Amino acid sequence: MCIRDRFQPHLDGMALSHVDGGYEGDTYYPEWDEDEWEVAKETAYDRFTLREWVRRAR
Repeated sequence: MCIRDRFQPHLDGMALSHVDGGYEGDTYYPEWDEDEWEVAKETAYDRFTLREWVRRAR
């Protein structure tokens, strides 16, 4: 189990970039329950979008 998997249940926020287009390389992010999260902020840049997620109240 990688460190990311160990800490995922304890996170309150995540910043994930969504890159436009298709590229070779590692594009993997572990599965997560999107119902537990909501987008707090979304910023569009040239060729990618940054989404800042916050965990919903439990």
